[in-house]
Amino acid sequence: MNSRLLLLFALLVAVLLPLSLFTVPGLYLEPTNTQRYAVAHESTVAFDSTVVQTDLEASDTTPITELSPSTQQAFADAKASGDARSGWAAVEITVCHELAVVCNGYDEAPAFPEDATGNADEWPADTYGIVDDDGDRYVVETHRSGSLGFGFLVVYPLVLVSFTLYGLYLAVVALRYRNANPLKVLGSAGDGLIFLVWPSIVAAVGVADPLLFVVLPLTLLPIAAIVVSIGITILKKWV
Repeated sequence: MNSRLLLLFALLVAVLLPLSLFTVPGLYLEPTNTQRYAVAHESTVAFDSTVVQTDLEASDTTPITELSPSTQQAFADAKASGDARSGWAAVEITVCHELAVVCNGYDEAPAFPEDATGNADEWPADTYGIVDDDGDRYVVETHRSGSLGFGFLVVYPLVLVSFTLYGLYLAVVALRYRNANPLKVLGSAGDGLIFLVWPSIVAAVGVADPLLFVVLPLTLLPIAAIVVSIGITILKKWV
């Protein structure tokens, strides 16, 4: 086994492990926090009271057909969640961050008319608008919230530390054992390569769960290093 090529391969994997997290940070971005939309038909008390409290102009309506597909979908989901003719019918949806690689929610946030604002002391304040759906008017309440999420704020730093430490471990193993124990170097580099491509495999499958990206690197990388060491020791005794 060519020790120079083995060294280059191991060092390449060692460097790419932490660098991969900077090239595709979107793997660790959760969808934004759940956003809530509520609709009330013009025949309800909720419609009348909202128009009065927010100073909405009841005649200023926007046809639902003129809004974006995601907005129309959110409106339909809200109507389907309850009886909008008896009061508020609400739906909570997940809108994915624009940098997220994997998204199991809405690709873009619905954009309902925002002709009035609720309590100005709250941030972000609820907004209100009136849409027209086949001649029926509905007041729409939009409640927004959003963040980078647990994945980016907690998982990403932990995985970065894990990948960096394993990269350093791999570099030391490659420099010390490329001639004396090339199988150990090859096994350790192989483990690193698996975890290097793992997030891409998960993303391709479409699993939007950042825990998959932290449990495996933080738990299995140290175990993999131990297994490789034990396996090489046993192999050397039998060969």
